[in-house]
Amino acid sequence: MLSDEFEQRLLPKPPWDLDKVSLENRKKMLHMLVPAELEISHIDATWKLGQNKPEAVRKAAAQALKNSAIGADVMALAALMEDIK
Repeated sequence: MLSDEFEQRLLPKPPWDLDKVSLENRKKMLHMLVPAELEISHIDATWKLGQNKPEAVRKAAAQALKNSAIGADVMALAALMEDIK
């Protein structure tokens, strides 16, 4: 069951199990499940580069990215973080 996969993430909490639900309530719950298919037509993205953090924190994070020297993309990200006003 799909719920098993997600319940494992909540350990050590005891996993939820459909067997714990009465037959009457189980029928009600399962009756409410409906298949759906979605077509994604576009994606709106938002850049979150620490603009709600104090400038010193944001600049320190940008410097840590620069020091990591992972690649040009990371360097560009660090530059964007430094330029936020």
